[in-house]
Amino acid sequence: MPITSDERHAQTLSLLNEVLAYLDRLPHVPITSAFIARIRKHLDDPAINKLDRLALERRGDAVDAAGRVLVRAVLKGDALTLFVPRPIPEQLSEAGGVLVNLALAEPVSAR
Repeated sequence: MPITSDERHAQTLSLLNEVLAYLDRLPHVPITSAFIARIRKHLDDPAINKLDRLALERRGDAVDAAGRVLVRAVLKGDALTLFVPRPIPEQLSEAGGVLVNLALAEPVSAR
């Protein structure tokens, strides 16, 4: 699966947080303190820190040998929705197929 720009942004923010933690362990000479303050200001900026998670949508299908959709999963932001077509395919009804909609109680932070 290709890496999205949101995932790359999250990786960059994570790395920047590691750099901040490292610098914070060094002696706080003026130049280090100033650089720490710049990084913190950057990370605290909502425009920089906010990942556009609601716009990110991923879809995936589980199909049978004939190409018919058995289950479709849609992940949009922090909400996962599973769709099962009607009538329920035999492969799923034998396994007790269900329609499930899940959402995280709290959004996952990029930090």
